[in-house]
Amino acid sequence: MKRILTVILSFMLVLPLMAQASIDRLITEIESKGVDGTFIVKRSPVNKKIVSKTRCYDFISKNGIYAQKFIQAFKESSDNAVNYVESKNNCVETFVSGSTVTTYILSIENKESRNPRVSLVITSKETNYRSEIFVPDSGWSLQLTPEQEEKLEEDLSNLEDQLAEVVKKK
Repeated sequence: MKRILTVILSFMLVLPLMAQASIDRLITEIESKGVDGTFIVKRSPVNKKIVSKTRCYDFISKNGIYAQKFIQAFKESSDNAVNYVESKNNCVETFVSGSTVTTYILSIENKESRNPRVSLVITSKETNYRSEIFVPDSGWSLQLTPEQEEKLEEDLSNLEDQLAEVVKKK
């Protein structure tokens, strides 16, 4: 029984990786054809561990071939994404594997043209990644968990609404 549960859990962890594999194969393919990517690595200032990696690609898809291939790969992997958003020219997918959250953002400009522009951004972050806010004049920095950052944004939004009401009353 333990063996069956282990196999099932292993498969559930690998499934998102398999879904991402078709997108990653296309990335390898476009890199081999000369498409250059920009790589951004963010490290913890405390222990220098990598907390976030971002890869960006921007290219013209001749005859729309790679634009269509990426659209197809995003649609095929959407069932395994924890978050999937699609609009006329954009697709966003989020996958979770272990403690890593990876988000793929595909944007196609002039989709109906012969040679559309494709932008692809892939960001991987550790789930326990803390945002860091720097206060330039003081040299201080504040690290926030994702929950704290969300709460702060909500509080700031409420404060903006309250200030707007005060201004309106004057």
